[in-house]
Amino acid sequence: MYTVYGTDSCPWCDRAIEILEKLGKGYQHVDVGEDEAAQNMFREEGLRSVPQVYFEGYRIGGFEALKKHLKS
Repeated sequence: MYTVYGTDSCPWCDRAIEILEKLGKGYQHVDVGEDEAAQNMFREEGLRSVPQVYFEGYRIGGFEALKKHLKS
């Protein structure tokens, strides 16, 4: 399953979710602005932008990295 860390006001987050839905991939969305554990993870990993997409616990990266990942 994919996890999309993002915010409600992020168009790239919306696009990441749309592409996952279009391809029928299971995902969950975590709002970094609302989720304290996600905020702590971002700090610990030095992440500064959204979306950040993970697949089965491994970080893929942002929207462009997700597109590459899905093509392979």
